Amino acid sequence: MHFKFCHEDLSILSVGQGEPRSYYIPFTREVAPYTDRELSGAFTQLSGKWSFGYYPFTAVKNYLPERVGEIPVDEVINVPANWQLERLHEEGYDKPNYTNINYPIPFDPPYVPNENPTGVYARTFDFKKEEDRRQYMLFEGVDACFYLFLNGEYMGYHEIPHSTAEFDITDALVDGENEVRVVVLKWCKGTYIDDQDKFRLSGIFRDVYILDRPEGHLIDYTVVTEAQGEDYIVSVNVVGAPGCALSLKSPMGAVLSDVADEDGNALFRVEKPLLWSAENPNLYTLTISYMGEYIAEGVGLRQVNIEDGVFYLNGVNIKLLGVNRHDSDTVNGYAVTMAQMERDLRIMKAHNVNCVRTSHYPNDPRFLELCDRIGLYICDEADLEAHAAWGLQNGLINDDPAWKEAVVDRSRYLHARDKNRPCVIMFSIGNESSHGANMEAAIEHLHNVDPTRPVHYEGATNNNDNEYNSKSPDVYSRMYASTEWCENYCTSEDYDERPLFLCEYSHAMGNGPADLRDYAELFFKYDRFMGGCVWEWCDHAILTGRKADGRPVYAYGGDFGDEINDNNFCCDGLVFPDRTPSPGLLELKYVYSPVKARMEDGRVILTNRYDFTDLSTLTLKWWVNGGEAKEMPIPSIPPHGEGEIELEYALPDSGNAYLNLSFMKGKDELGHAQFALREETVNTAPAPMGEVTITEGDESYTVITADTEYTLCKSTLTFLSIKKNGKELLKAPSGIQIWRAPTDNEKEWKSTWTWNCGFHTAKAKTYAIEAECDGKSAVIKAPFAMVATKNPVTLRGDANYTFTGEGVEISLHMKKTDRAPDMFPRFGVRFILDKSFHKVTYDGYGPYESYIDTHAASLIGRYEDTVDGMFTPYIKPQENGNRYRCTMAKVEGADGEVSVIGNGFDFSAIPYTAEIMSKTAHNHELPESDETVLSIDYRQNGIGSHSCGPQLLDKYRLNEKEFTFKVLVKFYKKKSRDYGHGIFISILISRPCGL
Repeated sequence: MHFKFCHEDLSILSVGQGEPRSYYIPFTREVAPYTDRELSGAFTQLSGKWSFGYYPFTAVKNYLPERVGEIPVDEVINVPANWQLERLHEEGYDKPNYTNINYPIPFDPPYVPNENPTGVYARTFDFKKEEDRRQYMLFEGVDACFYLFLNGEYMGYHEIPHSTAEFDITDALVDGENEVRVVVLKWCKGTYIDDQDKFRLSGIFRDVYILDRPEGHLIDYTVVTEAQGEDYIVSVNVVGAPGCALSLKSPMGAVLSDVADEDGNALFRVEKPLLWSAENPNLYTLTISYMGEYIAEGVGLRQVNIEDGVFYLNGVNIKLLGVNRHDSDTVNGYAVTMAQMERDLRIMKAHNVNCVRTSHYPNDPRFLELCDRIGLYICDEADLEAHAAWGLQNGLINDDPAWKEAVVDRSRYLHARDKNRPCVIMFSIGNESSHGANMEAAIEHLHNVDPTRPVHYEGATNNNDNEYNSKSPDVYSRMYASTEWCENYCTSEDYDERPLFLCEYSHAMGNGPADLRDYAELFFKYDRFMGGCVWEWCDHAILTGRKADGRPVYAYGGDFGDEINDNNFCCDGLVFPDRTPSPGLLELKYVYSPVKARMEDGRVILTNRYDFTDLSTLTLKWWVNGGEAKEMPIPSIPPHGEGEIELEYALPDSGNAYLNLSFMKGKDELGHAQFALREETVNTAPAPMGEVTITEGDESYTVITADTEYTLCKSTLTFLSIKKNGKELLKAPSGIQIWRAPTDNEKEWKSTWTWNCGFHTAKAKTYAIEAECDGKSAVIKAPFAMVATKNPVTLRGDANYTFTGEGVEISLHMKKTDRAPDMFPRFGVRFILDKSFHKVTYDGYGPYESYIDTHAASLIGRYEDTVDGMFTPYIKPQENGNRYRCTMAKVEGADGEVSVIGNGFDFSAIPYTAEIMSKTAHNHELPESDETVLSIDYRQNGIGSHSCGPQLLDKYRLNEKEFTFKVLVKFYKKKSRDYGHGIFISILISRPCGL
């Protein structure tokens, strides 16, 4: 074969390969679908330890092709792996580079730098050749491109990283020992359309293997299922195997048989079919036998169609409750094992996720087989993104005819490999590459080869300026559209007639996302709304070690000296890198719950949000407050139907009362609901107890109530000291707070809050202060404002501190000024205590982190935790650990406890201050803490998903023009639980109902 350098030549996309085909593994015996491929006698695994040499391309170029065997390969590397991660803690091979949009090379398409990092892989293997057999070498994933040599002979070239490359190696293979060499380049012309948001890593990252097959074997086949009345027709077309025998076995064991005609066609009519869906992944077994080979295929009988702007599966308007997923492992990068893939999918199913968009490339073919079996819908996306080119030279990748075949080729390989997977209900030509004639050609290709599935491409239907609205894709796709825009789309005749799909929404970066419920309500409200996929599944940070205390050391963009980087924008997942669910995933689980409950006139009405499953498959647990849970079967309620259940319960004699419902499948909770039966206002007036004295100093007042002594700064309303029985409780001065460590969703607001408002340094300033004492109580009053150097005043108030033997009442009546921003980070008070205060109890939304716009995963109740347990270790430290709408909270230590009472305050007790977290780039860099930071807030601002999503909705903003804040803080002795003397902070809270 003639050798030519291809990696900068747009006229050559691949060399030495036949037409791409469907994924299958032939066996020499009849097997079940999805049998481990390594059990096939036709399969020889080449993954494992390979010899390796790492060079600049300039050092390798002159060896190709004749002297490829002379290139030194003195190192050892794993296959599959990414070479940047193989010697991460040594002087290794290159370095990881995280960039979202920007190319890591000069923009000079189709050319790449001459100093192109190159990995030369080599290994020997023994093979016994037989007559009338053909051998193929397959690579399932290599980034970015590679030249293949066998026994010194050039076999070919490939450059689509996540597609399967198959080479006929028969003529170069010898009986006995063979040597394969693979020259992998980090960059090629394909780099310009491999611009996905991920760590840029290189090498052979999926399996390499040989298939040994008979001469004249079956080449390919296509399976199509279609409803015909009450029956289903299964059509099979085989290529290269006329007259082959086929059988179709139902899940119940019934078998149908046929023989392919001279055109390779076979047909099965299935009566009373068991249909495939994500809820019920019923699979038939198709077996194709030809020339001693047996190919087993799982066939799902299902039909996808769109009618009148509504998306249907099997005639049902389903909802896609999805996530976007990259191949990502915190240690091995793109090299993801079957066990890791299955772990991801099992976690998704456990959290009510039913759809995955393979962003932005085809996943391992076995990943899709797992989705067939476990039951998830797939939006299968081609290996295509040219995000940076869109901005640098729009019209090049998307419209220039020179790039047309490269663009279309990505969709061609995608469809050919995955066309027989029932889980794939939609193909996507790629992501964020603008739109033009080349994208239209890719869409047209998919329509031509597969009219049974819709085609998706967000870039064709919208960009930020609404510049494009091609009618070629079958769905109207948007990213990060606001809920207002989505509702307008679904209700206005001025919008598009196609179903709406949010291929990305609710950016899950850091603390968040917190707008999930608002989107899900619209999914289920409108037939035209297909659903969407949260961005994204996992944080992509790379594990580089552990601290002495066990904390993982995670690295993100810029941590490897990579100058072109996007910082921690890769830490945007619903699970942490080790797959620990984040609070965001827990929120998603309950937002995606298959059961919705409401109460009307004392009656409980359940809505079945399943598409194909009756609610009688679930059971109901229910209880009032902390009472004993009862269990009952849920009556038959058909998919999309409603039904009423009767519950008999008694209210407790006093206090708040809540009816709690838990929807169970076996031992797993799929959703829950809570209804307030009675809510009472807490009496926060401090009772006079014992003698109270007050002393005025130059800078402070000292208030003494029995065994507790408070020192309050006259100019800042800061508690300089709180002593109990002579022991200091505060680790640092404590008082009014307005700042929180900015979340990733507040990057845009951070500059406003710091530069324009100075909230990060804001403190209270009194204008006058007066005190009085009658022996039973002491009252300190002051008008004040929150002030910061160089910044205008945004918040003014009147403070009223009333000290009694029971506590201190702090009444803060606040008003915004005309210089105030549209929202504040928070408003409340904090007490920086010794870390010995470590045990936490609270009444409020729990047990998970919760805010005004993210508490679907939690129920109001009494919960116990620890200060460390309240802390959420986001990779980049930020606001965390809050509990929403609390009426009681306390922290306990060896010497006593601090208890807070109020009528719906936000509360947290974590080891770090907002100031420390704001200044720290990584969680593992947080110092060992000797503090417990107790925060009691009127309310915190909502969280949203504005790191890449829409602005925080107004109803979740802390933007009241005027409010009054009240809570009561008490101090107890640890053992006796007698009232000591403490602080009463009183803040009356007005908030919208139902939040």
